Amino acid sequence: MSLTRPTSQEIRSKIDEALAAISLGKCQLGLTHFLARDLEECFIYDEDDFWSKLPCFLEEIKRADPVTCYAGKYPPTPSNQPALDGLELWEYHWNSDSLNGRFYLKFCVKAGRDGKPNYLHVRIHPDRPFED
Repeated sequence: MSLTRPTSQEIRSKIDEALAAISLGKCQLGLTHFLARDLEECFIYDEDDFWSKLPCFLEEIKRADPVTCYAGKYPPTPSNQPALDGLELWEYHWNSDSLNGRFYLKFCVKAGRDGKPNYLHVRIHPDRPFED
């Protein structure tokens, strides 16, 4: 019997890896195309405001149970964007108290040369099922 990816443990661990990367300052924008619109839709003022609030969003997902919040494919879809170099996309949707609604977050995690995770942000916006 083969295991279907991602496993529940893998889904949970991506949130922990993202939080660890952000706490170490190992985070960057993976894509910028939708950033201005995404931040506006989430009532986030600018990129600095986003980075300061992102750990809170990830903690909300963690408290709500990442497995329940997982919105990605089985197995996770590799990105077709050159800037993301085929990395797997991790997608979650959750009811956010801090944003006052249901939201969607997509990111990649890449191991750095030091073996520690790096967070690459892709999207955040109000949850729109069946869209990206």
